[in-house]
Amino acid sequence: MTKRNLIVRATALVALLTFSGTAIFAQDETATVVPVPEASETAVPPPSFTDGRINGSISLGGLALYCVDKNNNTHVNTFQNGSITVWGVGDQKYINLTANQLRGNSEVPQEPSVMLEQMTEEAMLNAEPTKMVTQEMIEPEVTIMPMGDQPVLLARATTPNGLIGFFSFGGDEFALQGHDETGKFFTYTWTGCSTGSIDTATQPYLPELEAVATVEFPAFATEEATPAS
Repeated sequence: MTKRNLIVRATALVALLTFSGTAIFAQDETATVVPVPEASETAVPPPSFTDGRINGSISLGGLALYCVDKNNNTHVNTFQNGSITVWGVGDQKYINLTANQLRGNSEVPQEPSVMLEQMTEEAMLNAEPTKMVTQEMIEPEVTIMPMGDQPVLLARATTPNGLIGFFSFGGDEFALQGHDETGKFFTYTWTGCSTGSIDTATQPYLPELEAVATVEFPAFATEEATPAS
């Protein structure tokens, strides 16, 4: 074998060994690569309120229920000598029922919220003169519940999300029905001043509660409801 052939073969052997080492090194590097998992979205916890509201952190489309005493304190466990109130976003007071009214069996007319009064005044100023028509007062028909439980309508009010109804089942058991900000119908039930529960399967006790709000309220503050002192 000539000297030249030996040199050629040696050069080829060195090149082969170098290529094999490089391939093995590349495989080792690939095997040690650990994929970094994508960061998962952090769940946003529900808001926690400390103002004594009956519904706690349960969302009712911006509404808040309070038991209050005669001095309008909300951190109480009874409405005796006080009342239960319903407030909305922008410090709008929609419903106020005293202890005697809460244990009654008839609807108590509510004063319109400040927001609704403003809308009514604007509508009257912009409306064309029309002939007044006297309408006969019609008693609302309340849906009879199973097991003989019949909700008694105690109050209703107009909110930006539509009409809400406040009902009693007796024994200091109550229900609030209405629509949330997405248009979903809810029924919130509770006893006395204790935190209750919400469901979206119960049907409206009043036919007029089925309608979702179609009238836009004027712009107002978006802070959560808080009772005025």
